[in-house]
Amino acid sequence: MNIEDGHPRLTVSIVTRNSQRHLAQVIAHARTYAHEIVVGVDASSVDNTWEVASALADRAYRFTHPNQLAAAHNFALRHCTGDWILRLDDDEFMEHGFKDILPNLMRNPSLTHYWFPRKWVVSENPPQYLHASPWFPNHALRMFRNDRSLIWKPPRYHTGYWVAGPGATESRVAILHYEPLWCDPADRARKVAIYREGGGNGAAEEFYGNPVGELRSFTPVDAPPPPTPLNPWIDPQVHPLQVAQWPEWGCRFDALDVPERARPGQYLPVAIHLSNTGAMTWWRSATSWPSLSVAYRLVTDGPPLPEGHRTPITGTIRPGETTSLTGTIQAPNAPGNYTLEWDVVSEWECWFVQCGSTPMRTYLSVQPYGLFT
Repeated sequence: MNIEDGHPRLTVSIVTRNSQRHLAQVIAHARTYAHEIVVGVDASSVDNTWEVASALADRAYRFTHPNQLAAAHNFALRHCTGDWILRLDDDEFMEHGFKDILPNLMRNPSLTHYWFPRKWVVSENPPQYLHASPWFPNHALRMFRNDRSLIWKPPRYHTGYWVAGPGATESRVAILHYEPLWCDPADRARKVAIYREGGGNGAAEEFYGNPVGELRSFTPVDAPPPPTPLNPWIDPQVHPLQVAQWPEWGCRFDALDVPERARPGQYLPVAIHLSNTGAMTWWRSATSWPSLSVAYRLVTDGPPLPEGHRTPITGTIRPGETTSLTGTIQAPNAPGNYTLEWDVVSEWECWFVQCGSTPMRTYLSVQPYGLFT
């Protein structure tokens, strides 16, 4: 596989700190199957990680962050030029066989991302990994199309990237994860403390306890001497990054057709025409991110009232495109005059107004049966 043969190109993206001992080895092995290596270095590193990255990567940059790496992982996407991106930690290798199956994985037109199992390596001589939960299979979403409108890293530790669209689990190869061997106890304790300070719920801490379970052998990978990049791009700046709470969702209501009067509890038809004004593609999923719907909330000066019926957004609507939807809503049971504020909601995440969009308001008069004409 080479850049000129018409195959899709793969970028390996690594975000790292204090990894001078092993980074060259990780980069060298990634070069055996990737077209481009991009390394982001935490500017708080106190060893020669930056010197290694700038000497061996195709693209290298530095950053600072407010004790939360989500911003660094989102920023990394700006530097990747391949058709697909594989994100690796600085203590990881792809298992034997990955290079052979990679072209077909990238040619699949129906998928946007892949999950791989991870093998937590606990011994190099002999080579063994922990074949026990939670350390295996520990599936991780690591490879995805290079389309920033489909990708988001939420500001929570151990969530990984979220990628819209259909994905698949590729179990023929695994990620070899050397953290148990390469991370000393002091660094591991520091990492766990950072997870806690960053709002982690403690779920990931089970990985850093005493590893107990069946050990199984694996074939270690060979890393040739890392070649010098042909046309490296080294960013001399240090980028101060800030955490974004939400993806760049955005919408505009172009038209909203809903009756102005109703009986108590009556179901009403609604026609919705709206545009995607954000940077993210709308791609509804019933079981994973994102799950998008149009909904309304009743405006009140008192306690919040229940949200109205959802109208799911169907199809794939890219930034700048428009869509039309039809659905139903139910009028409140109590007579009165109501203000309905309409917005798009990403379920379990946010309303688009939180991302800067402007909701649309309509007005509904609910009249008793005797007065309704």
